[in-house]
Amino acid sequence: MENGLADLFQKEVGNFWDEDHPLEPIRIEVSKLIPDHGPVLDEESPKLEKLRVLTNAYWDLFNNGGGNASRKVSYYFPGAITAFHGGKNHQMDGSASKKATFAITEPIMAKAVFAAALEQGFLG
Repeated sequence: MENGLADLFQKEVGNFWDEDHPLEPIRIEVSKLIPDHGPVLDEESPKLEKLRVLTNAYWDLFNNGGGNASRKVSYYFPGAITAFHGGKNHQMDGSASKKATFAITEPIMAKAVFAAALEQGFLG
């Protein structure tokens, strides 16, 4: 990558939904530490817990349009539900809407994956 690590957080380099983000292999490995149900109980793993709740919100956004209020999509990804549904006046087509949504979600997810991987010793 031209600008190194910063590219993973700012530029369009793929996305986690389509599983083509450069950090996807790391996300897969770190996610193996997340319980199938409930929170991460290890008090020494707040970044892993953050990744868990972000992953749940991310999944809800792209699977349900952010309709499950308990997932707090608007809190974790401000503006993403509006973008996902085509913008304020629904003026965006599917491609533009997806691109606008990814512009919001991917930097947040990349930072969470990176932080959890660091915390769990995957990066060193």
